Amino acid sequence: MFPTDRDFAHAEKCRHDLPSIALQSDSCNFRSVRISRCGVSANLPSVASTFGYLVFLLRVSVVKRPTVLQRLSEVGAERDDLYEVIEESFTSMGRGFRTEGSAEGFRLKEIDKAGRTIWVKINKGPAGIEGEAFDIDTNESIETTERQALLSGLRAMFVIPKDSFYGLLFIERIGRRNLREVLENWIIKPSSHHLGESLVRIEGFAEASDWRSILADKELLRVSEVLKSTDSGQDASTADDRVVNISVSGTAVRRGTERMRDMIANRASRRENRVDLVAENSRLEEKKHRAEADAFTVQDEAALAAVTEALARLDTSLTREDSLASFLAELTPDAGEGLEHHSYDVTIGERHPERVFSVERDSIPQFVYELGTRRLTDVEMRALWIDHAGTILTNRGVTLPRGWALKGTPIE
Repeated sequence: MFPTDRDFAHAEKCRHDLPSIALQSDSCNFRSVRISRCGVSANLPSVASTFGYLVFLLRVSVVKRPTVLQRLSEVGAERDDLYEVIEESFTSMGRGFRTEGSAEGFRLKEIDKAGRTIWVKINKGPAGIEGEAFDIDTNESIETTERQALLSGLRAMFVIPKDSFYGLLFIERIGRRNLREVLENWIIKPSSHHLGESLVRIEGFAEASDWRSILADKELLRVSEVLKSTDSGQDASTADDRVVNISVSGTAVRRGTERMRDMIANRASRRENRVDLVAENSRLEEKKHRAEADAFTVQDEAALAAVTEALARLDTSLTREDSLASFLAELTPDAGEGLEHHSYDVTIGERHPERVFSVERDSIPQFVYELGTRRLTDVEMRALWIDHAGTILTNRGVTLPRGWALKGTPIE
């Protein structure tokens, strides 16, 4: 069933009123430090799985020229339509069971194309071990063997507008589970291989206004550094036994709230500016490449030079600005020998923990659009994603024709 006008209206309300999950109160100590194995602090409350989604910007660039993008409906040397390339990658994936690592597997359960969107449902879960399927209502169980995989459904949607330099990928997130790795390995990379000298890339994305909205009334409550043991001889029953989590909370951490807000919001704004500059640079480069002798004017040359200079200035400012990872390192104690840094988990909220996001290396954290404890139906989720895609792409200057995401609309 495809979304109706009523579903789109409901989706608009959902997207602008996404609830947060409140956890128990944080400590008010000046600076409390807690260390635990397996990546979980002993004092952290257990959290029920919450539902949400991630947004990724989709683009295709020329090899070794990352600021020169190709329109998604004309990519690669043969000017293929990325929509059809990705569709072909899903066909190659097939609907059979596929392994992902040593103990995980998945299979494509559903694919549905409408307009310039490709909606998929992929069942994913543990495989290769004995276990059981347990009915939590009746307390009945069915024993499973190492040849029976325990798969649960996750959803995603590609949005690939015609003639646009950017598209989007929406990925459902349940707890920490999502389809990013599956889609990168089985769809994005094969699509790049098909195109040869063009690269298909996805990058976590959220508009700066979304970051400002979620950070506006939140405090920095806890910083947890995730470290991994460098002692390969350590006796560990699982990989997680070699993970250590150092959590710091209290007044000293809260004092960093304003600095954290400014650093994340500024980075998000600069990323937005860069996305828009790269699109304009690509438009001018395309015009220059395809133009007749007199068609690329002096004004066009000046505009291209200005955009190139603006990109250079922006990239320089990005390298000179305060490091988010360095700031977080100032708040956490030295872990000592035998451990190496992996990432930071940052907890924010209004006096009580409400959201946790991860900082890896020095990138902008992946924004999670939270949907609370009720999982949306397929129709609701699809309508929500189409509405959100329209907002992001319109803000990027993309013109979306009427019916661009509706069944029966030609992709041409």
